[in-house]
Amino acid sequence: MKTFLLTFCCFLLVSTGIVFSQDLRATTDDGRSVVLKKSGAWFFVERAELQDGKAVVYDGRAVILKKSGTWLFLNNKDPLPVPTHKYAGRAVSSGARASSAGGSYAAVGAHPVLGEYATDMAFSDGSVADKIRLTSQKYVLVYFSAHWCPPCRAFTPKLVEYYKTKGGGNRFEVLFVSDDNSAQEMMNYMTETEMPWMGLRWKSDEARALSEKLCGPGIPCLVLLNANDEVVSHSYVGTKYVGPYKVLADLDRVLQNL
Repeated sequence: MKTFLLTFCCFLLVSTGIVFSQDLRATTDDGRSVVLKKSGAWFFVERAELQDGKAVVYDGRAVILKKSGTWLFLNNKDPLPVPTHKYAGRAVSSGARASSAGGSYAAVGAHPVLGEYATDMAFSDGSVADKIRLTSQKYVLVYFSAHWCPPCRAFTPKLVEYYKTKGGGNRFEVLFVSDDNSAQEMMNYMTETEMPWMGLRWKSDEARALSEKLCGPGIPCLVLLNANDEVVSHSYVGTKYVGPYKVLADLDRVLQNL
């Protein structure tokens, strides 16, 4: 009997998400940030009345929030669907509800991952870029590239042309993550190809983290993310490299439905 009770208690601890080495951060359906305590309690970052609802942890796991102040993982901690690309990180969904207005898109809680990592960006002229350029767009292309890579140099002008003719900056945005050999090479690459979008600071912690989450084993690598930072299209399908043009074709179909 004692063994049964001990086993049952352990099961409850695991199923409610209490067994953790650290507190977790999550985003609710309406875009508000919450803290999930390892004790099993939760609270809003900004004071608000507790209520039943759902949230998504930044690593993609769905959570049920109880107005009693406790929380537990949905579906016994099963993660949300993630990209099949074996090198891609987990796609994170904020669950934020939003609607488009005209040609632009603005929502509380949109792009939870990019909003977290896009803290130090600049344009080719060195001017600082505000992350609202990303979080105000429903779709974002993350472009992993470098000047030393001949296929990258061949594709980048095509991406610039696509951006200018398909409504870049209005209907979607691009974020450049450089794999160049220096910060100066990165800026020279952006200037030479007249990239109209912003780039993450060269080899910053945020750039490395985003590369680990999304980039494939080779470049050029283009990744299309929706407002929840879920991967819509990728230059890699599984281990097969299908290239960046496939991603642009997929974005074409998305834009037709906007």
